Amino acid sequence: MKPKSSLILPCCLFSRFPSLHFRPHRSIATCPLPLDTALPPSSPTTTYDHRALCFSLADNLIYRGLISAASGVLDRLMNNSSSAQDAVYTLHFATSRGLNFSSDTHASLIRKIVQWGHPQLAEELYDCGFVRKGSASVLSVLQSMIICYCRLGKLDKARNFVDELFGLGGYPCRTAYNVLLRGLCVEDRVLEAFGLFNRMVGTGIFPSFWCYNYLIDGLCYNGNLDGALYVFDVMIESGTRPTSHLYKSLVFNLCKRQRVAHAESLCVEMEFHGLFPDKTMFTSLIYGYCKEGKMENAIGVFKRMAEKGCEPDAYAYNTLIYGFFAEGTVDLGWEVYKMMVENGLRPNVITCSILIRKYCKDRKVDCALTLLNNMTNDNIAPTVHCYTPLLSALLKENRLEEAHDLLNKMFENNGTPDRLTYLYLIRKCPRRQDIHLALLILQSLAWHGCIVDTSMFIGSPTSAQVKSLEKDIELLFSEILGNHNFPAREVLNILTSALCRQGKIDLSLLFLNKMISYRCKPFGSTYNSLIKCLCQCGCFEDAQSVIGLMRDQGILPDLSTYSILVNEHSKLGDIFSAFKILDEMRERGLKPTIAIYNSIIGALCKKKRLAEAEYMFRKMQEDGLPPDEFIYAKLINGYSKYGRVSDACQFFDEMKACGIQPSSYAYTALINGLVRKNMTEKACFYLRRMQEDGIMPNAVLYTILIDQFCRIGEVGVAISLVNLMVGNHIEPDLVTYGSLISGLCRNASHAGRKYQFADKRSRKASNMIFHLLRQITLIPFESAGRISFKSSDEIIHVAMKLINDIKDRGIVLDLHFYNTVIYGCCKARRMHEAYKLLGMMHKDGLVPNQVTYANLIDGNVRIGKTGSAVQLFNKMNMEGCPPDNITYDILIKDFCEAERIPEA
Repeated sequence: MKPKSSLILPCCLFSRFPSLHFRPHRSIATCPLPLDTALPPSSPTTTYDHRALCFSLADNLIYRGLISAASGVLDRLMNNSSSAQDAVYTLHFATSRGLNFSSDTHASLIRKIVQWGHPQLAEELYDCGFVRKGSASVLSVLQSMIICYCRLGKLDKARNFVDELFGLGGYPCRTAYNVLLRGLCVEDRVLEAFGLFNRMVGTGIFPSFWCYNYLIDGLCYNGNLDGALYVFDVMIESGTRPTSHLYKSLVFNLCKRQRVAHAESLCVEMEFHGLFPDKTMFTSLIYGYCKEGKMENAIGVFKRMAEKGCEPDAYAYNTLIYGFFAEGTVDLGWEVYKMMVENGLRPNVITCSILIRKYCKDRKVDCALTLLNNMTNDNIAPTVHCYTPLLSALLKENRLEEAHDLLNKMFENNGTPDRLTYLYLIRKCPRRQDIHLALLILQSLAWHGCIVDTSMFIGSPTSAQVKSLEKDIELLFSEILGNHNFPAREVLNILTSALCRQGKIDLSLLFLNKMISYRCKPFGSTYNSLIKCLCQCGCFEDAQSVIGLMRDQGILPDLSTYSILVNEHSKLGDIFSAFKILDEMRERGLKPTIAIYNSIIGALCKKKRLAEAEYMFRKMQEDGLPPDEFIYAKLINGYSKYGRVSDACQFFDEMKACGIQPSSYAYTALINGLVRKNMTEKACFYLRRMQEDGIMPNAVLYTILIDQFCRIGEVGVAISLVNLMVGNHIEPDLVTYGSLISGLCRNASHAGRKYQFADKRSRKASNMIFHLLRQITLIPFESAGRISFKSSDEIIHVAMKLINDIKDRGIVLDLHFYNTVIYGCCKARRMHEAYKLLGMMHKDGLVPNQVTYANLIDGNVRIGKTGSAVQLFNKMNMEGCPPDNITYDILIKDFCEAERIPEA
C-alpha cells in the first residue's frame, strides 16, 4: 500500500542546493529488518553512504507496508542531519513518497535551519505548510519563527508571532526576546522595544547584556530618560553588571535634561561598582550645574575631580569660567582663569571666545577688541565664533565702520564665514540693525569679487530708479544663490526684511517676487515685515494682496500676521477692521494673543469706549490669558483720562492683587487722573506707594503735575516743581517746558494775585506732594508754592526768558513746543507774543501746520479781529495747508456770534 502524498515542496528549496541528486534505488532483500536497528553514526566520509542506506531501508519498509517504521527511520535521519543540505535531501525523499514527519521533527527541523543561518529557507518551509498548525510542538516552531523573521528584518511578523505565543499560553524564549529587542532598537522602534521589554520582564525573563545597552541608548536618544533609568534599575536588580559606557550615557542625558543631581548620584553609585567617572563625565556635571546656576555644586564637582586624580583640563576650566560669567559673578570667573594659568594650562581659543562674549555682553567692546588682537600675538588663531559676537556688538553700538573692518579682518584670517556664521549673525542681529547686517553680507559678496551695488540699501530710490536696478538685483540673486557658503534663503530674507524696515516698498516687493521666481521660499517673518511696512504706509489693500500671495505659497497667516494687522488698524482708530480680523482668527481656530488684546483695548480706550474695553479685558481672562502690566496700564490710563478715577483705582488694586508690579506709566496715569479730579490727597497716597515700590518719579509725572497746577492757576507751584526737578537731577524736556510756558501765558491775564492754595486741605495736600517728591532740592521747602507775579508783563517776561534759556542750552525747539506756547499766548490774548513766537518758528526753519493756524485764528477771534482771522484762513489755503474741522468750527462760531450768518 502506497501512502498518499500530503505535501508539495516548492522547487526553490532544491535550487538552493544544486548538489542534491538521487541515486538509483538499490535492490532490497525480501526479509524484513528489525525496526529498532540503529542508524550508523554519521561522519564526513560516511554521511552520503549512510543516508543512502537509510533511504534504501525506508524504501524496503514502505514496500513491505511498514509505513510507520519507514517514517521512524526518516525521523531519526532528519534529527541527526548535520547541515541544511542533508535535511532538505531527507525532506524531499520523504515527501516524494508521501511520508510525514512527527511534530517534534517538524519543530527540530525549523529550529536547526534557523540555527544554520538559513532563515529564508525556514520561512519558505513554514509558508508552504510543512508545519502542521495544530501540532503539539507549535510553540517551539513559533519560537524559531520569531528568530527567523527578526533575521529577515520582518519585525512586524515576528511581533505577531509573539502575540500568537501569548495567546496560546506561552511566551518567547530568552533568545527570541533578545533578537527581537535588538531588531526593534536598530530600526529606532525604541518605544515598541520598551513595551516588549516590559512583557519580557513580566514573564520573569531578563535580556542579555547587549540588549540592555541597545535599549538604554535608544531610550536616551529618543528623550525617554525615565524609561532608560527604569531599564537600568531592572538591569542592576537582575544581577547584570553595568559598564562605564552605560553610566556615561545616562549621566550625559541627565545633565542634558537638567537633572544634574541625579546624574551626580549615578557617578557615586558607579564608584561602588568599581567603576570611576572619567574627565568628560565630570565636565558634563560641571556644565550641568553651571547651566542651572548652581555654582557651589559645580565647584564641588571640580574639587572632587581633582581629588580622584582626574586632572581638570582646559575644557573643565572653560566651563567654570562660562558658568561664573553667566551668573554675573565676574570676579570668580577671573579667579578661575588665573587658577587655570597658574596650573600651567594655556588659554585656548574657547577660553578667549568666552571672554570676548562676556566683554560684548557687558558692552565692553573695546576690551573684547583688545583681547582679539592679543590672541594673534599669543599665536591663538581666532575662529569665527570670536568674531561674530563682536560684529553683533559693534552693530548694536552703531559702530558700522569698525564692524566692516572687523569683517574684512575675519575674511583675511579665516577666509569666508561658513553658513552657520551667517545664521548666527542673522539670529543675533540687533533689532532695527538688519540693514547694516545686509550691508555686511553684501560686503562679503564683494570680497568674492562680485560687483554689488549697495545704493539700493543706502539711498531712497524712486520707482524709476527701482526699475533700473532690476539688472543689479538679478546679478545679486544669482551671486547669492550660487555661493554655497551663504545660507541663501536666510540671506535673501534678511535683505528683503531690511528693505521693509526702511520703508522701501517698491524694492521690497521686487525682492519678494524675485525670491518666488527663483523658488527661494520667503519666510513667514519676511511676509510679515512687508505686510507691516504696507500697513504703516496706509496701503492695507496691498497688504491683503501680499497675504493672498502668502497663501498661494502655502504659508497661512500666523498670529504675528494677525497681530500686525490688528495693531496697525487699532493705531488708526479703525476698530471695525480690527474686530473683523479678530473674527477671522476665531474662524480659523486661532486664539488671540495678549499683544492683540492689548492693541484693541488700547484703541477702545482712546476712543472713550471704556465699557467695550473692559468687556474685551474680561473676554481675554475667559480665554485663559492672564493680563499683563501693559494692558492694566492702558485701562488705568483710559479710565483716568476720562475722569473715572474710581474705576482706574479698582483696576490698579486688581493688578497689585494679581502680583503684577505696576510700572511708572501705570502710576503716572493714575496720579494724573486723581490730580485732574482735584483728589490730591489720594494722589499722594499712590505717589507714596510708588516710592515704596522703588519707582522714582520721572519727567512725565513732573510734567503732568506742572500742567495741572497751571490749569488751576497755581503757576508759582508749577515753577517750583520745575526747580524741584532740577534739584532731583531730573532733566526737564521740551514737553515739560512747553507745559510750563504755555501755562504761564494762559495765566498772564490773572496776574496781580498771590498764588496760594485755596484752603487748608489743598495746602496740606500740596505740601505732601512736595515732601514726597523732594529728595535733593535747590529751593527751601517753605517757599514752595508761594511765588506770585505783580503783572501779566512779568509773567510773559518769565515765559520768554525761559524760551531763550532753553535755546541757549542748545535744545532744539520743535513744532509741538511752539504750538503749545502759541496756544497759551492766544488764550491769554497776548497776540503780540504769539506772532513773535511765529517769527522765531520761521527762523528755526519750522513751517506752521494746521494746529499753529488754528491757535492764531482762535486768538484773533478772542480779541475781536475777525478780519485777521479770515486772512490767516486764506493764507492757510494759499500755502497748501488745508484747514481742519477745528479751524472751521472757530470761524463759524465767530461769524455766528457777530451775526454774519451768510459768511458762517
